[in-house]
Amino acid sequence: MRDRPEWVRSEELDLAVENAAHMTRLLDESGVQPWLFHCAYRLQNLSHELVGGLDVTAEQRVRSTGDYSAVWFPRSILESAGVRQLERYDPPNERQRLEVEQTYGPYNGRLRTYWAQDGDCDVERNAVPVAEAS
Repeated sequence: MRDRPEWVRSEELDLAVENAAHMTRLLDESGVQPWLFHCAYRLQNLSHELVGGLDVTAEQRVRSTGDYSAVWFPRSILESAGVRQLERYDPPNERQRLEVEQTYGPYNGRLRTYWAQDGDCDVERNAVPVAEAS
């Protein structure tokens, strides 16, 4: 929204900023690093296209597409992001993978989940936070 302010109404941007602040507070409280969510967004390879004017709802105004509708992270990435309580977290077997794809996959008619591997989030994990860079 910040990249394309002409695509949104001011009240929509205000709501998005409020929601982002709420998500940041939840992440801080839980100890999960925000780079995990930035990585998931990048791995989904999402893009957005303006298809309507400001006189229609946001859902009618912007078409979002991506290569993946969900991202599954291995334990090593989740642990490095600060996710806790992973004692019973194991890689899914083939039946479970299919179930994940069927449950979370329908995105523009595709059934796709990105099955992340170690190293997939190194770009975000190693990025210098904006506050530290200035």
